[in-house]
Amino acid sequence: MFFLAPLTTDGPDFRQYSMSEFWSICLSRLEQELPAQQFNTWIKPLRLEEGASPEEGLRLIAPNGFIMKWVRDRY
Repeated sequence: MFFLAPLTTDGPDFRQYSMSEFWSICLSRLEQELPAQQFNTWIKPLRLEEGASPEEGLRLIAPNGFIMKWVRDRY
């Protein structure tokens, strides 16, 4: 599991969304910005940990330690 930074007040106000809606928005944007192979290999397997609040940050679960390390090192 790894954590992304808590939501900030800079930019759009994403607090209006549930964490699962926010993660879906993130996935859609990343899918548009990354090459398909990179997105499908490294980002798509990540899962949102249920119960996380915006104040705690986005908690993602990787299917294995290798993917977790790769994503942490590059994103």
